[in-house]
Amino acid sequence: MTSNYQHLVKPLSPRQPPKGLYAQPCVWMEGKDLEGFNGHFSYGFIKEPGVCHPLEGSLIHPYDECLVFTSIDTGNFEGLDAEVSIRLGEEREEHVLKEASVVVIPKGTPHGPVTVKRVGKPFAHLVLGLAPSYRAETIAEAPVGLQAVGPRTPI
Repeated sequence: MTSNYQHLVKPLSPRQPPKGLYAQPCVWMEGKDLEGFNGHFSYGFIKEPGVCHPLEGSLIHPYDECLVFTSIDTGNFEGLDAEVSIRLGEEREEHVLKEASVVVIPKGTPHGPVTVKRVGKPFAHLVLGLAPSYRAETIAEAPVGLQAVGPRTPI
């Protein structure tokens, strides 16, 4: 039997994300992998403290993005046995997450890094970007409370 829609079913497989985002492989798919879908996404599991999105400095995207941090405990979707912080805006305002959360990043908003301070139980981290491919400018790290200055690097 032939299928008219088999090309729309895609396997998920871990790969290296764009340079400087994550230290570990994760599932990463863009429009080119998804029949021209006008978005990209990734997901992975965080098992230990560390820094990601990006590994250094902050990011600015020319599209909207959501960062999701959620339990993988099927009996407790709202729980997050972890502590995660993210810096947002030019002021690098810190937000600490202690329950399952989605962080909405409007296009042009500086954000990151994400710092996983504590992990009691592994959890899932997902990214949804509203563009067919990943693009970002990196902003060099600046002391908290000060705006970053210096070169911005497109990724």
